[in-house]
Amino acid sequence: MSFSYIEPENLKQEYEQAKNKMAGFFKDFSEFERIANAEPKNIKEGNPDVTDATTASFIETRPKAIVQKNPTGKVILDDKSPELSELLNEVVDNVILPNATTGGAVKAKCLSVVRNMLIYGSQPALVFIRNEDNYFGADFTIVDIQDVYLEPGKTNAKDCNYIFLNTWYTKSDIKNIIYNEKELAKDKDYKTTWNLKKLEELQEKTTAKDTDISITETEQAEFIKLVCVFQRGVDNIFYAFDPDTGEIVREWKNIDPSGKIPIIYAYYDPDGKNPLGLSAIRLTRRLQDMLDIHHQNYQFQVGLKSAPPTKIRGNVNTESIVYEPYAVWDLGSDPNADAAVVQTDNTLINTFPTVQGILKSNILNITNNGDTSISAEVGNPGFSKTPAGVNAQQDRINIADNYLRGQFEEWFGEILETMLNLHIAAHYQAEIDQVVPLSQRFIETKRKIDPEFRLTKETIKYSDLKDLLVKFKVDASSSKLDNDHEQLETLKDLLQIRLESGDQMEKYLKIAPLVYQIVKRSGVPDAEEIAPKVSEEDETSPETIDGSNPMIDSLQPQEQASTIENIVQPETQSKAETGQQELDPNQSQINPELVAELVQNGLSEEQAQGVAVYLAQGGSPEEVDEFLRSNK
Repeated sequence: MSFSYIEPENLKQEYEQAKNKMAGFFKDFSEFERIANAEPKNIKEGNPDVTDATTASFIETRPKAIVQKNPTGKVILDDKSPELSELLNEVVDNVILPNATTGGAVKAKCLSVVRNMLIYGSQPALVFIRNEDNYFGADFTIVDIQDVYLEPGKTNAKDCNYIFLNTWYTKSDIKNIIYNEKELAKDKDYKTTWNLKKLEELQEKTTAKDTDISITETEQAEFIKLVCVFQRGVDNIFYAFDPDTGEIVREWKNIDPSGKIPIIYAYYDPDGKNPLGLSAIRLTRRLQDMLDIHHQNYQFQVGLKSAPPTKIRGNVNTESIVYEPYAVWDLGSDPNADAAVVQTDNTLINTFPTVQGILKSNILNITNNGDTSISAEVGNPGFSKTPAGVNAQQDRINIADNYLRGQFEEWFGEILETMLNLHIAAHYQAEIDQVVPLSQRFIETKRKIDPEFRLTKETIKYSDLKDLLVKFKVDASSSKLDNDHEQLETLKDLLQIRLESGDQMEKYLKIAPLVYQIVKRSGVPDAEEIAPKVSEEDETSPETIDGSNPMIDSLQPQEQASTIENIVQPETQSKAETGQQELDPNQSQINPELVAELVQNGLSEEQAQGVAVYLAQGGSPEEVDEFLRSNK
């Protein structure tokens, strides 16, 4: 049963309370944006307008390291068939994501999300149903974090029972809504969720965005402002209202079968106190300001050295005093006239590299970044330029990247889950089924099960999916590109082993697939054209059907015995040392871990079981060898 956390008559009052509460969390955002945009803070008048931009650098580069491609994942249904899960995966990949274009392409929006997580601590996105541009289905857009007001008292968006969102419309947007709703109303069964009369009255009531701090008031465009409030719970009411009067302009229901609020936050570091989380810039801002001041002072001192002040006595032609090689200063005929360069202190210039390195390393330490240009002499051995130091820096970066990637992928999974649930619910309520184009992967999988499968499209019967609730699990680190360089080096090593081993490893390591993969990852133009063709037989496992291993079988009997002896000797010794009595082979008291290890090293299951029995009875390596010879 649905109910309202906020009574309609209290919308304006509750909105003002939430707005005032959130204002304190927004107060530092202009400073965060200044640092992220590499804009210096001039403390001392006359200093050059420069910044070191250490923080801005990782704010720009870190998102590109995290979002190398759109994450992948799979639909999970608890009580439905795997076939339906696979088909809904096709809906996500081939219908929803290609059409989730409001505010830009999916990858571009994801990059913005990660960047803003680093700046503000979090970034919200709104999931909604779009019905335009020949598309009816789920979409999402990135919203200004300062346009979202969480329920007062909550320290995380997931805990909120309601959330306010400022929405901004141009006059043409409002006209378009009114026109479309009137057209749809020609169908007698259609019921609009808008108060069209009130909407028409608001067309002339424009205002400037109060959250757009990047431009001046004179530059701001005029918008019509409506506030939406989203409430948790299935079928709970969403409202859009005039913030000045509290008058309701639109009412619609939460159709998500999970009852979630369709505003999903991505958090950099949810600290449990600040509902927006802890940002990277909040941690580095003071150090960055110190670094900028030091950098500005250094540049000021360098300027003094290149064009120092001059002390003048008597009647001197100041126009002749220029700072350039071979300059001649005209002091006139006055014997008392004098002009001398004022000597400045070199301390700041001399200590600049060390102080700068300390401040930069502190910033990079806090954010788990690295910089091989910084020497360990600054006091942090983690910034050594040695291979070990470079590896330590890379480990630090990997830790930070893996954490941030995990936070981002968790958010993306929630976005996809919410979009799919809304997509299904909207189509069910509209009584619309959907034709879904199938991927080649899906088609090939189906043909392995059913060779007669010839479809390239399939219809989703949303009419059969009432109240269907799906989960979406993102594949871990799927937003990261495969490291072709590392794979290339490994493949080259394998090829070298194959070439040096000769024919005895022909069945174990085939040359054609190795060369194919090496060429594919080499980056050369037209790699697919010059790579050797690989047959299905080449792609099969190197093990033969009977379970034998060519690496073991190719050895001489003496070598086999030696190999087996190395594996089983410790086991034999331990039995002898403990004085364990011989076991009845019928009891089959054998070591399963030993059996598994023997199979892994090339023996069949039957051979491994036999060896294990011999050892359990206290047999010697020679007896084991004889057993293997007789059971080849």
